[in-house]
Amino acid sequence: MSEIAEKLPAHRSFAAVKQQIVRLGLKRGGIVPTIEKSIVPPIVAEEAMSREDALNILSAAIRQLQQGGELTNAEIRRLRSIATMIRSYSAVYDSYERYAELEKRMDELEAFIRMEAEKTQVKT
Repeated sequence: MSEIAEKLPAHRSFAAVKQQIVRLGLKRGGIVPTIEKSIVPPIVAEEAMSREDALNILSAAIRQLQQGGELTNAEIRRLRSIATMIRSYSAVYDSYERYAELEKRMDELEAFIRMEAEKTQVKT
């Protein structure tokens, strides 16, 4: 415990470290909580999912929370992440739809300009 006391900010005393261990309910030689890690496969770019697909995913997450029962902290964090990502996805999807519409209009304008240019060349 002396080593722990020395490594803490403001060099805590042995008694302070011992008191904190008692407050946390840890026993000497007990397990100290560590950061949980999740293993997930790499994310590969795919076709953008529809707004309906995003809502279906959100709906499934909500249903899982509504079922009750025991959830681990990792499962709760995962469901929270899904809700946050769907909210962000919705905002980005709006921009994506506008961009796709602009691209479509640009293609139509380019086709119209080409057609008008061909008409002009034929007349001369």
